Amino acid sequence: MNLSVKRNRKIYFLFLFLTSTFFIIINVETGILLLAVSEGLSPLRQNTLFPLTYSLAIFSFFISLYWFRNDGILSIPLSIGVPFLWVTIFEVLWQNSFLLTGKFSDNLNSELILLSWLLMGSISFPKWKKNRVTISAFIAFSIGWSAWLGMGYPQMPSFLGYLFNISLKIGAFALIIIQLSPLQEYLSIMKIRMMISQD
Repeated sequence: MNLSVKRNRKIYFLFLFLTSTFFIIINVETGILLLAVSEGLSPLRQNTLFPLTYSLAIFSFFISLYWFRNDGILSIPLSIGVPFLWVTIFEVLWQNSFLLTGKFSDNLNSELILLSWLLMGSISFPKWKKNRVTISAFIAFSIGWSAWLGMGYPQMPSFLGYLFNISLKIGAFALIIIQLSPLQEYLSIMKIRMMISQD
């Protein structure tokens, strides 16, 4: 964890408390949590992307929990934020892109829900990194989304609708996983060790 966060644990816990409280109030009030759980557990109520979304969300939580294991108890909230972050990135873009095409009339409730999910995702901020790999992934994700809009923003059940929905949902997942992955640090350490051994 970043040293600045270690020095400001009280501030982080306060942010975590306020964010979680806002999340619970918004999602319980709108009933979206109960709906999400019931749709996730009931095959009869799932849309075709629910299994993909749930599987990637569960995987992203557990892989983050493993990566952040050295942070002790803080590894739990840090890991909880990860699936919320990548799911919300996709949902914010998906929902608000309709406004650009004039095909969707949005409402305040849905925007508040997305805001609460985005804030929940932001509790993983101590682990965010910026490097060339992350920037490349962001550019690729942006190009994919631009292509979807450029082709008229087709939706399911059309073939292109399935293709863009699935590929960009996986893209949002990959974007965050790449950003949080310690692979870059491992490679850097291995490179330094190789240089030392050669000397």
